[in-house]
Amino acid sequence: MGHDKSVVEEKEYQTSLKNLILKTAEEDDVVIIGRAAYFFLKNMKNCYHFHLVAPMDWRKKYAMEELNIHKNIVHEIIERHDKNQHWFLRSICGECFNDPVLFDLTFNMSRIPIEKTIDIIKWVANAKDS
Repeated sequence: MGHDKSVVEEKEYQTSLKNLILKTAEEDDVVIIGRAAYFFLKNMKNCYHFHLVAPMDWRKKYAMEELNIHKNIVHEIIERHDKNQHWFLRSICGECFNDPVLFDLTFNMSRIPIEKTIDIIKWVANAKDS
């Protein structure tokens, strides 16, 4: 009684998100970025999980140069993004959301150029299981 149907409950959202990701992953040759897909697909074969990380200085520079975020607000925006992302991932995956075992490869974007990262990801995705 009186429940607003436009408000999606957290558990309902998580179930819908999981079902959408699993259904999408059943297709051939798909790339799913974000939304904790790595957690929902952790037991799926022929599915690779990549984690891209970078130190704050690199992220600030990237945000200013590539996303045109002003230097006076870039740190605050990145911190707010990180806080929201950590909350989301923790609510979906629990405390283990950052467990390195969940990922096949982690790339430090300050050390590996994006072009090389893309080449490596393509190579892994196209490699045949032996």
